[in-house]
Amino acid sequence: SVRSVFRRSFCTHQQTNSSDTAKPIVIHPPLNERNSKFQEYTLRERLPKLFDSVADQLPEKGREAIEELVNSLKEKKREAKLLPASIYGLTQTRNRNCLVHIKQWEEFLDLQTYSHRYSLFDIVPSIVAEMYFYHRIVDATGYFHFTDLPPFDPFRKQKYEAMQKTLQKAAIPIVEYSLDTGPHSLAKLFELDLWGNKADLSLICESETQDSNTEGDSTDSHEEILRMLQQQEKFMLCNETNEIMEYLTSIAPTRIDIVLDNAGLELLSDFVLVNGLLRHFPRLTVYMHTKWHPTFVSDATTNDVNEAIDLLQDSPSTVLQTFGADLLEHKESKRLKISDNMVWTNPMLFNKLSPDMVEGIKHSNLIIFKGDANYRRLVFDTKWPMDKSFESVTKYFWCPVAALRTIKAELCFGISAKQQEKIHSYPSNWQETGDIGIIQFKR
Repeated sequence: SVRSVFRRSFCTHQQTNSSDTAKPIVIHPPLNERNSKFQEYTLRERLPKLFDSVADQLPEKGREAIEELVNSLKEKKREAKLLPASIYGLTQTRNRNCLVHIKQWEEFLDLQTYSHRYSLFDIVPSIVAEMYFYHRIVDATGYFHFTDLPPFDPFRKQKYEAMQKTLQKAAIPIVEYSLDTGPHSLAKLFELDLWGNKADLSLICESETQDSNTEGDSTDSHEEILRMLQQQEKFMLCNETNEIMEYLTSIAPTRIDIVLDNAGLELLSDFVLVNGLLRHFPRLTVYMHTKWHPTFVSDATTNDVNEAIDLLQDSPSTVLQTFGADLLEHKESKRLKISDNMVWTNPMLFNKLSPDMVEGIKHSNLIIFKGDANYRRLVFDTKWPMDKSFESVTKYFWCPVAALRTIKAELCFGISAKQQEKIHSYPSNWQETGDIGIIQFKR
């Protein structure tokens, strides 16, 4: 029945990919605006402000439709029905994938309405409510329908400028540091990748004597990065990098998948981790999974990844040119593959992700999930007890999983009693700022 489908998909947290004898995970409260002030702030203020920043890029019909949605958010309306999955309907979509994508959203919204959830404030899980808002913004541009125009990314300008700023301010020392071949260098690249979306990282080389056209002393760059990582240790609530490295070293992996988060500085740090992995494991292929359509403003698409590699190669810095050429060579030799798939933007949690949904991913030795939004989908967007183990929640996955996340939502677990002692020194809003990092691993 529809009710049972809804419960299987979004309520019970069933482990659909584990053995038949595995027990369902016990339900805990999902994250929503009733138990999270930050989630309420996101829905009532952050998302409407986002619309204001892109409204002038939308066609009139799309702008009017999103204005209706935004007004319901500002007024916290619960009586209004959710808008349809696309204001342009199901006909004349750009291609079959676009049609399938819209239908999946329609089915999800039908299930929400069946369960008497009529607005974004009521949608469970709340991460999908945010995804729905971004889906509607992109739909309003005609992204899925206007076949006479190329797909339009309303967030491209912000992402492109972020990457340009990264190349001007932080890229050279980061890349120089990543080329170190010391025994602990690869482990440090995991930490560097975690902090890749931190402003602290972009400031490490902002000296008045160095700009995008000059090469710094590689020794100085190495020391600056190392010092930054040491300073960040007090903000690392959980660090299981050693466990990841022990596992990878023991198996000599042939395939690693990385589900990307942001473009810009974080994408550069993803590149240096990928390059380090490929240098360290000669038989390895790395798949970088991008978002199938633009979302969450800064999330990386395939176009963003390819554009970033081009910018590296066109840089006046020989260090960055060489690094960009190395990435291109990895692509051409098929050791680095860029892949997008609808599952990364569909309205589902990752317990519904089967090994057959993404080509070849069932053969992965490790899947690395980057960022807060991917993490929330991985762990059901649920407020687990702090001492609940990460492994017990993610054991539904068919292969080892790592999560690199700076915390931007009131959801944190897998933290030992000793690790929790650090929290006393953090500000009260530590789960909202993105200043606190975790690296977790399930073998």
